[in-house]
Amino acid sequence: MPSISGTLTATILFFRDEKLRILVALIKFDFKFREGCLALRIIVGSMPTAITGFILFKLLKNIFHKISIAFITSGLLVGLSKMGGEKVM
Repeated sequence: MPSISGTLTATILFFRDEKLRILVALIKFDFKFREGCLALRIIVGSMPTAITGFILFKLLKNIFHKISIAFITSGLLVGLSKMGGEKVM
């Protein structure tokens, strides 16, 4: 779930000074004051990223798996080509 954890990390870093007050407002279900409204907005604002991440996770996992295999293979070929043979200038 990289998209959820990335979004959550960015949100926590952005609100690092207010996170305790936001957490207290969430625990008390107090959405009338600034911190409670902010907590609700953070949750609602993170939902599109979470939904997109869940939908695209399988597709992107397969694509990046194939790309990573291609990079590893080409890296091994370049490494093997540099190990042997004579240098041509």
